[in-house]
Amino acid sequence: LTRIIDALKDHSLEPTAGSTVHQVLDEAGVPVSRAHLLQLEKRLLCKCLLYALLLQQHVAPQVVASMLELLGGVNTRLKAAGGSDVFLEEQLHLLLLSLSLAMSMPQEGGTQEEANLAAIAANPTVKDKLASLGLAPPNAALTPAVTTPPTEGLPAVLRLCWGTLLASANPAQHRQEASRVLVEAQAAGVFRTLRKFFDNPNLKIDDEAHQEAVATCVYRMLGQVLMADRALRSAEQSRLDGPLSKAMAERCMKVVKRTGGGGVAFAPLAADDSAANADHNGTVLGLLSAVFAAHPRLWLVADTHDMLRGPIENLIARTVTHDVMKVSPEVRVPFLEMMSSLAVGEY
Repeated sequence: LTRIIDALKDHSLEPTAGSTVHQVLDEAGVPVSRAHLLQLEKRLLCKCLLYALLLQQHVAPQVVASMLELLGGVNTRLKAAGGSDVFLEEQLHLLLLSLSLAMSMPQEGGTQEEANLAAIAANPTVKDKLASLGLAPPNAALTPAVTTPPTEGLPAVLRLCWGTLLASANPAQHRQEASRVLVEAQAAGVFRTLRKFFDNPNLKIDDEAHQEAVATCVYRMLGQVLMADRALRSAEQSRLDGPLSKAMAERCMKVVKRTGGGGVAFAPLAADDSAANADHNGTVLGLLSAVFAAHPRLWLVADTHDMLRGPIENLIARTVTHDVMKVSPEVRVPFLEMMSSLAVGEY
């Protein structure tokens, strides 16, 4: 992992303003743009990093800190490019997915993994890197809702990763901070941001195996955060929603208005409403529709004992039977999209 990260940080071969060599020979001996070939190399290295973490999630805190530093560098370069470079945008996506794996509990779990996550959570260098990337310290003001360009979604995804890590490491100790950052991620529209990952042109034309790897990572991230959300409930709140689920349910109900005779009607939020871009059950279903479109077998052949399936299945079931499903296209349309994605995969 360290060697891959070091290679991604190395920009010594990239052309500069005074470069005279603008073309190089590829593996077939064909002249190609030097900059383009290096973009492809960086892309492959980011894919290698993601695959390595899919195979083995356990990493040391200093590796997480190094990944965060690398992420900051890519984010700076993307902003300098006006947020329109699809290669840098994809690098950012792949690095965020890699971090989500490094900062979450592996499927097998265990006390050793909890101790490792606790070490990452307590590491001062990791905290400093997160702060430099826009993760506000406790009690700081909420980051404005995410809009364009895509780089603005970075703090929201990091909040999701950090909140999941804190809740997985020690929910009792970190309940307040983990709840805060997860709700901030929800308010910033983090699940909308993750769905945009599937719109990257490079991902769309990549092979099926890579698309399925990305879908698997996003599915894991969603399952992990929903599990973390449940863990953040206190003993007295065991029958209630976790802070993230509660915030999403409240956002759902903001568009449901009671009418005379006990009926309900859809009342969309104004575009300038602070809650308009916040996540709700419908945006989670929309994310799942993109995940299953890329990898439908992820759900259709999933082990029913998979610990991540339960929280996701519970969210879907509760949404289907909720009042908001009757009246809100914000929820009903993503649900139909999700079922369509699964139907295509089934046949």
